[in-house]
Amino acid sequence: MRVGVVVRMEADTDIDEKFAEVRAMGMESCQLVCWERKIINDEKAAEAILAAAEKHGITISAFWCGWGGRKVWDFYDGQLTLGLVPADYRAERVRMLLEGSDFAKKLGVTDFVTHVGYMPENPYDPNYQGTLNACKEVAERCKKNGQVFLFETGQETPVTLKRALQDIEKDVGEGCVGVNLDPANLLMYGKANPVDALEVFGEYECGVHGKDGKYPTDGHLLGEEERTRRLPILPVKPAQIYVIVCRKHPYRNICRSFRWQWHMCQCRNSERYMNLPVDFSSEQFSRNFVNHFVEKEADAGDDGTK
Repeated sequence: MRVGVVVRMEADTDIDEKFAEVRAMGMESCQLVCWERKIINDEKAAEAILAAAEKHGITISAFWCGWGGRKVWDFYDGQLTLGLVPADYRAERVRMLLEGSDFAKKLGVTDFVTHVGYMPENPYDPNYQGTLNACKEVAERCKKNGQVFLFETGQETPVTLKRALQDIEKDVGEGCVGVNLDPANLLMYGKANPVDALEVFGEYECGVHGKDGKYPTDGHLLGEEERTRRLPILPVKPAQIYVIVCRKHPYRNICRSFRWQWHMCQCRNSERYMNLPVDFSSEQFSRNFVNHFVEKEADAGDDGTK
């Protein structure tokens, strides 16, 4: 298991400077995020990223690929504009994701992540099969590129997402898809509490965003996102903590480690869902950020029973 941060790649991003910041935090891995098609089709961009990663000793554990077109993050227009669900945007977005998978291959990245949108809960919804076919096309390209296609959580219930993953695997094969758990999204969209979601996702869980949020109180608007606060050990405030889950670890270890990283990120609003130990303070953790995490994981053993 590795702990890193999310690094966003934009047209004016100095990736060497960004990776230097990651190292200054005492971390060695990141999830790279890019929403710009021009970058993912730029050979020089891939070369610059690889050079900076080698220079600073950074492992890019996952590539988060965005998609073009209109996008509104709410309960109304979001249904019509987000991810691969809206038929009007689907074909072009699939093409960008295929390009993104090829870009990730150049970077040597094996986890490929995106938001698919409001996956229909009813499998007989006419839009479900079209969305599923689009996801299968991306999963096939990821499989060809030696990658796992990870679905970021939030806009559908955990059971709905798991059903889609299982339906994709029927045609593409087992192990081709997984979950990038974003606990804040599950709360902000009012879909589930994160620990219950882990019980549903189980072996599909491959990564976790350390981010907090509140349940929505308005029928039109998402709940509020709560960013992590500055930790004493970090010279800069992380945009987002990212935990890479080792697939060799039993699923129960994931649940335990998820509780630690949630507390580490000081996600106070949602502690009532987490049953967190009160004696594990962020101050204690921040004094020895990475080592503490690794020691706890080692102490737990491989069977996940401790």
